Amino acid sequence: MVERILFWLSAVAFTVLVLAVIFASAIKIHATWLLPRAPSKWNERQLSKIGVPGEQFSFAVLGDNKNSIKTFDLLKKSLDREDILFSIDVGDLVFDGEEVKYRLFANQVQGLKAPMLTALGNHDIEAGGRENYERIFGARYYSFTVGRNFFIVLDDSDGKAVDPAQMRWFERELRKSETFKHRFVFMHVPPFRGLRNMSMPMEEFLSDRKNADAIKHLCIRYDVDFVFGSHMHTFDYDLWPWNVRYVITGGGGAELWDVDRYRDMHHYIKVTVSKDRVLFDVKPIISRWAKFVYMYIEEPWIYTYAYVANNYCWLIVALGAALVVAGGTFEILRKRGKRRPT
Repeated sequence: MVERILFWLSAVAFTVLVLAVIFASAIKIHATWLLPRAPSKWNERQLSKIGVPGEQFSFAVLGDNKNSIKTFDLLKKSLDREDILFSIDVGDLVFDGEEVKYRLFANQVQGLKAPMLTALGNHDIEAGGRENYERIFGARYYSFTVGRNFFIVLDDSDGKAVDPAQMRWFERELRKSETFKHRFVFMHVPPFRGLRNMSMPMEEFLSDRKNADAIKHLCIRYDVDFVFGSHMHTFDYDLWPWNVRYVITGGGGAELWDVDRYRDMHHYIKVTVSKDRVLFDVKPIISRWAKFVYMYIEEPWIYTYAYVANNYCWLIVALGAALVVAGGTFEILRKRGKRRPT
């Protein structure tokens, strides 16, 4: 009886291991030959595609998609229906900064109608991600202009502060922006809470509070129109003196935080710039079972895909050894069963 159970267990194990080898090989083939290679100079190339704005134009802001598939695809479809000049993803593009995860993200956004720019988030710098980000997307902080509008993208992905050299650069860029009509600043980790989530723990914001104050004071001093952050998987808003609007948008596809009535609302922000004013709208993305699908299907799948793609050789050696053991056990027990008298 025991041998019979072992016989069937070894048969099942052998079958499962064969399927695992096929599955791993399929992932490796896809990652090596079918998934497009990581691009380079992404943001520079996207900037070159931004058209000349009219008297009124719009752009979109989103954040914290983190390799989301289902919900992010819905968000992309919504962006493609919008009349926007470009969009900007303010960080946490991926679960972590392994190259294969960046390749998956780049493959997702390659076909968007409007150019998409990026900022660096705390998840994006994990697993050697800072180097991968700079090699694929370009500088970790930068500025650009669209018509009479000045845009500044900062890097505070360490969650502590905008570093001193970058702060000096930030102020120089703000000085340059004084000749422009409007100014916009983007970063991943917000420096402050918004008005709606006053109980949010302070570890979710820049830990260097002096640096956070310095950023805020510079934005006020140079009359910035909007400051955008993400990191918190929700929507929040505040108004700083003197009419500096502060928006947190973390609804780009990852699991939402259960903090308020916006807990079920993935979203992006549409900003409309006109001759006399700048307005923004929260654009909801309704995705059924979004949290369940993301946490229990998409996240395990992306991690499995990346792990297999990065460790295929070692996995095949381990699976091969296990196959030899399972197959050998199966064959020994099969022969014993044949020799046993009936």
